[in-house]
Amino acid sequence: VVLWIERMGRDMSAYRRAHGIVYPVARPLPGDFKVGYMLDLDRGRIPTMEMFKIIIDVLAEAGFDSFQPYLERAFAYAAHPEVWKGVDPVTPAEMKELDAYAWSKGVRLVPNQNSFGHLQSWLDFPAYKPLAETPNGFAIDHPKMSSKRAAALCPTDPKTLDFLGGLYDELLPCFSHADEINVGCDEVWDLFDKNGRSAARVREVGVPNLYMDHVLNVRKLVRARGKRMAIWGDMVLRYPELLPRVPKDIDFLLWGYSSEYHSPGDQAEYEGRCQAVSRLGIPFTVCPSTCTYHYSGTHYDFKRATGNIRQTVEAAGKFGAEGLLLTEWGTGGHPYPFLMAVPSIAYTGLLCRNRPADDAALVREIDRLCKAPIGQSLVDYGRVREAYRDKPDLEKARRALDAALAVKEMPGWVRNGLEVLDLKLRVETARAEKKPIPSNAADEYRRLWRAYNREGGLAYSLGQRRYK
Repeated sequence: VVLWIERMGRDMSAYRRAHGIVYPVARPLPGDFKVGYMLDLDRGRIPTMEMFKIIIDVLAEAGFDSFQPYLERAFAYAAHPEVWKGVDPVTPAEMKELDAYAWSKGVRLVPNQNSFGHLQSWLDFPAYKPLAETPNGFAIDHPKMSSKRAAALCPTDPKTLDFLGGLYDELLPCFSHADEINVGCDEVWDLFDKNGRSAARVREVGVPNLYMDHVLNVRKLVRARGKRMAIWGDMVLRYPELLPRVPKDIDFLLWGYSSEYHSPGDQAEYEGRCQAVSRLGIPFTVCPSTCTYHYSGTHYDFKRATGNIRQTVEAAGKFGAEGLLLTEWGTGGHPYPFLMAVPSIAYTGLLCRNRPADDAALVREIDRLCKAPIGQSLVDYGRVREAYRDKPDLEKARRALDAALAVKEMPGWVRNGLEVLDLKLRVETARAEKKPIPSNAADEYRRLWRAYNREGGLAYSLGQRRYK
């Protein structure tokens, strides 16, 4: 498949040259280009209030103007205590405090509550299972996948909108400076199950129209509460015939986490999506990733991250995006520290503010954000493999990390992040050499976690990482 995509990319380029087809060229982004950051709070790691404010400080210094805490059940809804018990969620009072603090730093705190799919953590509870499209899980053919857990709300059940309206009534007042809410609505696979509760309606109108009907109903809820709505674009782009039904007051979030680093066809495919949306006059935001999700060892693919960010920034300049939202997902218990996202934040800020973003400039910017000369070490650490799927060079990782740890003066959160990476490097090195994992590894992980994160997600994260 990869070879076919690469050949397709080369063929497309040759075809455009032969027929004189010219795409718009990337141009400098406007001064009012919006730059936001999304942090996943629902897969283990919920920062302490101190760490939340550190994150906001870093974003403000990097030129970001918004911050989205991604929520499924990481907010303490008063009407739903059963769902967040033991999670250590952000309380309404804390969210209001963060909203005020962010605003004082020039950063707008924006609510992000998934409102269709990705609600397994709610629908696992008996009291909420009746709201599910597939209460006993789903099985679909295209793409081939199945799950024993319900993931999506039932769009044909009137109680679904009542439920969502109740969430918004509690959540939105905590974000006094936000003019929109990200309602998610991505990857709603349950609708394709032929035995789902909405199967009869699907036979009448089809999955695409049923999906869009729900989105438009959610839009009514949001508009009634004085907010604009943003949605992830993947489900609509799966059925481009839905694009004319997308209202012009919806912010269309075009996520894409690959880059030309993987194959020449990636950039053309992503730009095609941006062009289709732009031609219809739909406001859109490009959404790259820190590429730290699925991180489980000593490294992450920083080459992929910079390629992904550059690709989306170029697409934004070519097709007139409103802004960029850099996403940090916490797949697998969110084991990596916020420090690992700082290089991507630095790189994004430089590009989106039309500043030089070569390695030297990037290193200086990381040093500035971390208030310590560790930028070169973090860049080197993120490049411990030369090509996609290569095994990491553990010796190179150790040299990079030792150089950073040797710096004497640095903020506590930076030192903590380096120590987390050091622990992971020691564990992975032991595995590579087929030696026992350090006996105190789990206790060390607990200590480092508790310094800047809440207790709630620790057990889950520790269980995902095999420190024994």
